[in-house]
Amino acid sequence: MKRPEIKKYISWGVTAFCVLAAAILLYFFCLRWDHVMGVIGGFMSMLAPFFAGVLIAYLVNPFFCFLNRHLSKMFVKFHWAKDMETAQHKCRGLSSILALLVILLVIVSIFAIIIPEAYRSIKNIINGFDVNSANLGERLKGWLHNYPQAEEFVMPYYEKIVTEIKNWFQGGAMMDWLKASAGPILSGIYSGVSTVVSTIVNTFIAFIVTVYILNSKQTFLAQSRKMLYAIGGKKTADAVLSECAYAHEVFGRYIRGALADSFVLGCVVFMLMNILGLPYPLLVAVIVAMTNVIPFFGPYIGAIPSIILILLVDPMAALKFTIMILILQQVEGNIISPKIIGNSTGLNGFWVLFSIIFFGKIFGFLGLLFGVPMFAVVYHIVTNWASRRLKKKHMPTKTSEYTSAGLVDMIPDEKNIEDALDDALDVGAYAVDASGDSGESENEENH
Repeated sequence: MKRPEIKKYISWGVTAFCVLAAAILLYFFCLRWDHVMGVIGGFMSMLAPFFAGVLIAYLVNPFFCFLNRHLSKMFVKFHWAKDMETAQHKCRGLSSILALLVILLVIVSIFAIIIPEAYRSIKNIINGFDVNSANLGERLKGWLHNYPQAEEFVMPYYEKIVTEIKNWFQGGAMMDWLKASAGPILSGIYSGVSTVVSTIVNTFIAFIVTVYILNSKQTFLAQSRKMLYAIGGKKTADAVLSECAYAHEVFGRYIRGALADSFVLGCVVFMLMNILGLPYPLLVAVIVAMTNVIPFFGPYIGAIPSIILILLVDPMAALKFTIMILILQQVEGNIISPKIIGNSTGLNGFWVLFSIIFFGKIFGFLGLLFGVPMFAVVYHIVTNWASRRLKKKHMPTKTSEYTSAGLVDMIPDEKNIEDALDDALDVGAYAVDASGDSGESENEENH
């Protein structure tokens, strides 16, 4: 048997083996799906500190670059380094540590403001619950006085809810619940303590990973480019790097704009609540600002608990806050947000809603935060792929060219399909006639 034939049979055998092995693995995955997902989940939880470190490094990177640039200039100015490149290399470690310390200081300061304010707000709600619930009940009776059937239906439920909440605050229901749940609570405390300890350890590891990534990001980027060019070739690697650069631009612009937009909205809410004399201005402003980071659903997520908090104190104040937040959301969505964020993703409202729901279902809270820029990158890749395919077919790439009115003129250099078919039939008939005439002439010459 010849050597090329042996190679051919060997390649066939290897292909058949790979197909069979893939089928067996697929069957095993389907049969043991829960076990496989458990193994994958355990692997992902093991790598969670590294993923968190990468995310923190990406978020801190702009501030790190700012510090490294200015510290390097200072090093060169005071002759602590001979040139800018050497100074940047020396300042990387100091810049990364300072950046993390500043970020931690900001987070601790925010919690130092939120936690005491939340404690005072909850304490005021508990202490004034009797008076506030009685006042709210009197107002409900006044509003429903002319509607006796509605009053008979609503007031028993309201009184029942007030009684249950009062018992909970006074400790009756809470003590019964504590007695019945003593065992689970103790086990929960143990698991909670272990969770807290593991969270602290993972956070410490994440910060160490962040420092390493910030200090060695140029080396990591160079190694990634090297592997891309080694695996995919120049054309594929250039395309991947181009899409990565676009993703970096979209994510950076989106994150910076969302944070700035939320900060501005929180300040505006705080000032307006103080002007209108509404309760809990600082706590509500922080809640609205933090939830506004989530697009589309964020304003409503922050407004609902804020309205409930204010409603327990003063229903009219809750109504004022509701009107204020509705007007403010319209102004923020149409004026403030476009000026700060702009059309950073290039997606319309439908795809924004789809990306939030889709990625939120898959990745949870992180999907709600970063679902829009992730889908924007996918949308950009698919759009570029479709444009390249259309260019190869000599067809227009603009979406407006594919409206119902413009389909006929889509390819102006070519004839209509029916005319092309008629021409083809005419050419075929002429060819048949020509072949027939030539055949007759040949026969005559032979005779």
